Amino acid sequence: MTLLVAIRERVQMMLLTFTVALCSALAIADMPEVPRGKGEQCVEPVEIMRKQHMEFLLHQRDLTVREGIRTQKHSLTECVECHVQSNSQGEFIPVNAPQQFCEVCHGFASVKIDCFECHATTPDLPQSAQAFIQKALGQLIARELSRPMQPGL
Repeated sequence: MTLLVAIRERVQMMLLTFTVALCSALAIADMPEVPRGKGEQCVEPVEIMRKQHMEFLLHQRDLTVREGIRTQKHSLTECVECHVQSNSQGEFIPVNAPQQFCEVCHGFASVKIDCFECHATTPDLPQSAQAFIQKALGQLIARELSRPMQPGL
């Protein structure tokens, strides 16, 4: 009886895998236009990220929450930082808003995004971290250059 159950489960898993692969192959031809990220390239090849991004996020979650190890490569914060778009006023548009990065694919695949029930959909900074740092450094340099020179220094 146990062997029969194991065989049945294995066949069901193979059928599920085949169905997902077939649906994926058919869907690729009709893939929606996905907004491009800001970086030169993603942390993983696009085809890998399309299929395995949730595994990376879950692994990152386990490292961070359960083991206290914080890395950036697969962090949700880094994903949002790179893929968030801005409107004409320069305000961030949430990554899960209609026609935005996460929502385009998740809507196409009819998959609910629950990450953002807890996590931010836009960077915490008023602008990207790189732009924020550049602006702060520019202000610091300008302030230092405007200081009067003191003799002997």
